[in-house]
Amino acid sequence: LISVIVIMCFATLFTIYGQTIMQKLTPNHLLGKLSSVVTVISMCALPLGQAIYGLLFGWAEARSFIIVVVSAFICFLIALLSKKALRNLDSEL
Repeated sequence: LISVIVIMCFATLFTIYGQTIMQKLTPNHLLGKLSSVVTVISMCALPLGQAIYGLLFGWAEARSFIIVVVSAFICFLIALLSKKALRNLDSEL
């Protein structure tokens, strides 16, 4: 439970950072359209992710901690891999 809370906290921070960059890089006349597209993609991906997690947790049953640990590792790996790209974006702003 604690690792899921930590993952969600980092996801929230990343979302705020991502939205800030999107708003800075997008021309004002396209900001509403781009925000809508990003929101639609995010909202459509949620049920798919929940279904996948549901299947994985159903499969793992008593070993559900493995799924949480692997998910945390994947999130950490994505953060490390995107670090350089985010630094380049930040320097352009």
